[in-house]
Amino acid sequence: MIDIVNGALTLLQIIFGSASIYSLLVNAVEAGLLFMFALFVLISLKFFLKNAAIEC
Repeated sequence: MIDIVNGALTLLQIIFGSASIYSLLVNAVEAGLLFMFALFVLISLKFFLKNAAIEC
């Protein structure tokens, strides 16, 4: 099992230009944070527009 995991990680490193697992994790976290931020902005925009429509 460990050999399979190591093989997969080595393959990933080759694919991503020998990027370390740490940098892959950091990229994943950053992408997740960006996605959450975008979602938050969309939701607050929707809420704001809804309130503006009611006030008009």
